[in-house]
Amino acid sequence: MSADEFVAKMERLTRQERYGDVIFQVEENLKDDPDDPTLLDIKGVAHGMAQEPKKALACFQKITEKHPEIARGWYQTACALIGLNRREEAVEALKKAYEIDPNDASTALNLGVELFNTQADKKKALVFLEQAKRLGHHRAHSVIAEIERLTQNNPPMV
Repeated sequence: MSADEFVAKMERLTRQERYGDVIFQVEENLKDDPDDPTLLDIKGVAHGMAQEPKKALACFQKITEKHPEIARGWYQTACALIGLNRREEAVEALKKAYEIDPNDASTALNLGVELFNTQADKKKALVFLEQAKRLGHHRAHSVIAEIERLTQNNPPMV
């Protein structure tokens, strides 16, 4: 089976919520190449979907350690950190992902959301959210509107 066929098969199993099967098959393939970023990503996503954020985080952190130039590794690390309520660390991972790929709408959106959530920095958050909107993220407009609503109802203390 080609690499593309294997990835497609793992995606099908993930959609079927057969996370244990995905993890098992990916682990078998990782025996040949334990640092393969695609396999680690698939395994991390399966752990995340199986509500195992610590195991997901370990997979994604291995990607960032072995392949720090891959934006998706940083983005997925941030997602796992958010799942563990480690939002400040998630912001740092999202910043790294954004530095590598500033044209990823999901990275821009999540960086904006997390900046607002962790620092209540509306101005900085809106810069990234507007970027996500320009890049075509389908949720950006509604997130911007929600931040506007929240900050109008709860103006910052001076």
